[in-house]
Amino acid sequence: MERVEIIEYSAFGERTFFDVVLRGDGENITVGGAELRTGNAAEASGNLAYTTVPEYRGKGYATAALRLLVKEAKRRGIERPTAYCLENNAASVRVCEKAGGVKTG
Repeated sequence: MERVEIIEYSAFGERTFFDVVLRGDGENITVGGAELRTGNAAEASGNLAYTTVPEYRGKGYATAALRLLVKEAKRRGIERPTAYCLENNAASVRVCEKAGGVKTG
């Protein structure tokens, strides 16, 4: 059975980078990347970013990764993590919606 994980590989100041990895059948495939940017600690804010390798798009991996990234942000004390999507990027908007995001602007 395949599962998506985010694996931290680097951190610089307020930025933490993750590989988005598909694990299954004894094989690990990097299908994308993700980033958590912590902002103002007093406001408990942070920004989330994600991407997938083109041949792995449309398979739900970005949605799974974004859900995991939200959990990681909350584990780090970020109460309201934010992902920004351009309105004309329908695929990214859908990823945010499927991951439980709510449009605010």
